[in-house]
Amino acid sequence: MFHLNIAATLETLLLQEDTDGDKKITIEDDGPKTFELVSNDAKPYTIKGTYCLSNLLQELVIAKNEGKQIAKIPLSKIEELPVSRISRMIRDYYWKGLTRTMDEKGMMG
Repeated sequence: MFHLNIAATLETLLLQEDTDGDKKITIEDDGPKTFELVSNDAKPYTIKGTYCLSNLLQELVIAKNEGKQIAKIPLSKIEELPVSRISRMIRDYYWKGLTRTMDEKGMMG
């Protein structure tokens, strides 16, 4: 588990990897495609590849949007297989926005 300062990690990650400035990490970016995570309670670890770097970015932004200053991110979320990640993200973050209810709120949305 990595305990990361969100603001500092986001700034460094985007500066290094988001070379086109669109706040995303994609194959179009010309960064080195590796990023060293340094956490107080874990050995430094190098994240490799566009997919894992974009997962790290997404996890940092999720934690930031939850009002946190420190993100607790397990390596398993950074290196999560695509199908598992998509399924978990839909279930945990997007499902409420995808479902409709037969009450006043659901009928207006």
